[in-house]
Amino acid sequence: MVVAPVHRKEKTEISLPNAGIHGRLGELNFSALPFLTHMDLSLNSLHSEIPPAIASLSRLSYLDLVGYFLHGHIFPVR
Repeated sequence: MVVAPVHRKEKTEISLPNAGIHGRLGELNFSALPFLTHMDLSLNSLHSEIPPAIASLSRLSYLDLVGYFLHGHIFPVR
């Protein structure tokens, strides 16, 4: 899965609800998105665990994974 962030003045976001994306969220390179504040991947065909690497997004304030097929454990927030 390749997703390009949309840059705005003070925030960076990925907003792709119901976009027909299939795969695992762990395929996304979170280290390439240090300024990400908003991520909406709701209503896509994503599955697996929420990857621990998502915790590296220290500016992330909104995460929408409605319809995400989770299994396993959600990582601890530090």
